[in-house]
Amino acid sequence: MLDLHGTRPYRNRLPARSRRLSTQPGRRDRQGTPDLWDLEHYLTERRKDIDRKYDYRDSRLTRVFGRLLYEGRVSEEELRGLCEDKLKSIRSLADFFAKYAD
Repeated sequence: MLDLHGTRPYRNRLPARSRRLSTQPGRRDRQGTPDLWDLEHYLTERRKDIDRKYDYRDSRLTRVFGRLLYEGRVSEEELRGLCEDKLKSIRSLADFFAKYAD
């Protein structure tokens, strides 16, 4: 029976199965595993890059299309339905990305 009043040490209050799992070498939480943190960091950075690249808010679409045009993912032919001032802005941004590519 569990002692809920704290008279026994915490470890002794755990059910036997929990004590057994927490002491098995392969079952411990591997908080310090560098490979796992490296992977988490890489995935977080990639998600942020994708979020920045494909920001579909109306105020950001010109920049998104400029970047996609620069990367060759869309062509000017595919942007044909946009008004001329938007196309000019998109071309300008594509030129900017080409000049200052990271």
